[in-house]
Amino acid sequence: MNKVEIRHKAYEMIANRRQQAQAEANHREQEIIQKFPVIAEYKAELARTNSELTRCIIKKDADYKKNFERIRRGNTECQRLIADTLRRAGYPEDYLNVHYRCTKCSDMGYTDKGVCECLIRAEGQIAAEELNRDANIPTADFEHFDISYYKGGYTAGQPNEKIMSIALNAVKKYADEFSEKSGNLLFIGNPGLGKTHLAMAVAKTVAQKGYTVIYGSVINQFRKIENEHFGHDHADTTLDLMLGCDLLIIDDLGVEIPSSFYESVLYTIINSRINSAKPTIVTTNLTLNEMKGRYNTRILSRLSFNFEMIGFVGQDIRAKKDRSGLLGQ
Repeated sequence: MNKVEIRHKAYEMIANRRQQAQAEANHREQEIIQKFPVIAEYKAELARTNSELTRCIIKKDADYKKNFERIRRGNTECQRLIADTLRRAGYPEDYLNVHYRCTKCSDMGYTDKGVCECLIRAEGQIAAEELNRDANIPTADFEHFDISYYKGGYTAGQPNEKIMSIALNAVKKYADEFSEKSGNLLFIGNPGLGKTHLAMAVAKTVAQKGYTVIYGSVINQFRKIENEHFGHDHADTTLDLMLGCDLLIIDDLGVEIPSSFYESVLYTIINSRINSAKPTIVTTNLTLNEMKGRYNTRILSRLSFNFEMIGFVGQDIRAKKDRSGLLGQ
């Protein structure tokens, strides 16, 4: 899907929101008129005075100011009567108004200053969904992250179960309280300890709040960027999306084939998102020493000083699950 198609689909999404808001307002009006028929009279008088105001403004004769003020008072009185009737019946005074999702553009997608931020956000959501469709990352949630799999081991004198319980609570708090001002997380630990599971749980929670989230394995993400950079896909969107989304998740850092191009891409992504204060989560199976031998000091310094490290400990959960399955047969 190219940028023109994304814009068209986003505009359709915004237009549907507008139609839905208007339909809901119409439904509320029919409900209120059925209960309070006098509201229909007030609405009719309001429409009449609105038309008079328009004609008065266009005509603008010698008595313009006098007529305008008279009609305006009548219009205001109609609005007051409607609001009073609703309030006395226990309804909000703005119950009959159209409640658009975006108050800046009334779900039009554009303001007098140009493209509205709601349309830009819709484009980001559509583009992120398109990119995530090929990510092949399993969906997960916090409820199915089983701490019991970490029983029986110790790390630095602490029970693994306790360490992972603290990690789970910290990550869940991050997801629950996520905002555009949230920080960066680095999930680090051996394979099979639940890093991807918790990263995807964050993605699911954050996306449900309406933020744009891009997630995927570092291999898939970097290959897309490489193909676009060298013209194979005749597009230039993946890197822009990764730089601009509300939350970026780079899974399995370190499994990509070492190359100067990939290292340059990684630095560009991490450095740009840090500079623009956009939250990023990185997961890796590499130890800190292995990362030192793999990446340049610019990348390491940004990961070390701008990311909160969440350590994952224990034995391979997938292996434990496989053994449990065999024992159960």
